Amino acid sequence: MRDSGHLSGDAVDFVVEGISPMSVNRPLDSWWGFRGGLGSASSFTHIYARGYRAR
Repeated sequence: MRDSGHLSGDAVDFVVEGISPMSVNRPLDSWWGFRGGLGSASSFTHIYARGYRAR
């Protein structure tokens, strides 16, 4: 975990109550673009500001 984007402030996992992670992810995809990683797990959405597109 030493190189974790979460610990350096470059990544965040979050939940939007009442909305599935995939439903949150879809509109974020075009907005987030090539700024970094975007993903969904079964219970949360993940954004990582790595500077290049990663899905």
